[in-house]
Amino acid sequence: MFVLATWLLIERRYTACLVVSLVGLFFKEFLLMPSLALLLVLYREYQREKSASLLLMAITTVTTVAICFVLPRLLVPVIAVYGNSLRIGLPEASLLGYLHNLRALLSDPLDPGRLLNIVFASGGYWLPSLVLLNRDRFRRSWLLLSGDRLVWTASLASLAVLTLVGGTNIMIFVTYAVAAQAMLLSAVYSEKIHWLESLYALAVVIVFNRLWTPVPSYEADFFGAIDMFGGWGSRLTVSTAYRVLEMAGYLLVAVPVRHIARQMK
Repeated sequence: MFVLATWLLIERRYTACLVVSLVGLFFKEFLLMPSLALLLVLYREYQREKSASLLLMAITTVTTVAICFVLPRLLVPVIAVYGNSLRIGLPEASLLGYLHNLRALLSDPLDPGRLLNIVFASGGYWLPSLVLLNRDRFRRSWLLLSGDRLVWTASLASLAVLTLVGGTNIMIFVTYAVAAQAMLLSAVYSEKIHWLESLYALAVVIVFNRLWTPVPSYEADFFGAIDMFGGWGSRLTVSTAYRVLEMAGYLLVAVPVRHIARQMK
């Protein structure tokens, strides 16, 4: 639903984008991302056109998004929240449990370990783009994204905020950059990229994410599951350091790969 809502926004199908976002908000807070991007796009176009229909659409967006975001999170009973480390049980199921949840998650928003894990998990998710990009490609891609730059930057900015106030599953949160990364990669591939670079990027994704390895279940091996990829809450281990070094190694190797690819053209 998130990708669909973002695609509808890029296609300027504002009403459809709003409807999909509103439905999605009943299930996941991250559907705020296309909703907020939609509001910014409507504001930009209203500034240009001074259209009453755009103003009405913006007011409708603010009102309906607020209702669909706030009401379910105030009315659904919550019996436990997840802080930076482990599960926190509430004294009793509460119809205002989401407020307890929000307070718990905001209790230490500048936890250094959690901030490091956000940077680490984000870097791991953006590896396909990072190994393909250099300064010139990023500059050209930025120019090509000019029409959708507001959607791109708004999505990433709202993702950063939602991740900062979110829970422990940072490695899941960063995947909501999928639309932004797809937009960037489409701009990168607007020019011909040598097959060697594409193959290297694919290999990096497979190896870094250990796609051949079964992921332990949370019930059978909780710490094995959260340490499989790293980036959980504020938990930093020796494995995290190795994974950061691994990521840095891929970025360093990408430089000679690009050089070899240029020589092969």
